[in-house]
Amino acid sequence: MKKLILSLLLVVATISSASAQLLVEGSLTPLRKADRVNLKIDFSEAMIHGMSESAFAKYETDWDVDKPVIVGYFLSETRQKCGDLINLGTYENAEYEIRVNVISINEKGNYVCEADVYDAEGKVIAKIKDISAKGGHFGTKLNLIKDGARHTGAAFGKFLKNRAKR
Repeated sequence: MKKLILSLLLVVATISSASAQLLVEGSLTPLRKADRVNLKIDFSEAMIHGMSESAFAKYETDWDVDKPVIVGYFLSETRQKCGDLINLGTYENAEYEIRVNVISINEKGNYVCEADVYDAEGKVIAKIKDISAKGGHFGTKLNLIKDGARHTGAAFGKFLKNRAKR
């Protein structure tokens, strides 16, 4: 009986984690054929610890110093999980651009984001909702946010790779 309950819990956990991110519009298959895909992370509308980005920057004075590192962690993990299928980076001229809009980051560093994928003409070709992952377990506020950037980037990269294969 215990094995059955544990098996059911494992299945539910797998399904819930796999269905966290949703492609609500369009397709990601064009990304795998692109030479370069620009990835942009936008915190301008985010609620960070219940504050706007500018208010959080006043409260946490190292935000402006650590923000490029946080973006780098997100990008690095997303790139790593996409592997050779999608050439992600921070490119000036790219065939496509993915704009990840951070909606919120809580006190534990858990992220909630959405993303839009644009073609070279600026037309939205796909929309992704419910991009999320856990932050960290211990450390400073910024350390937890960095952990969350790594985890969210990894989850997002897996999602992009799986959807672009279809």
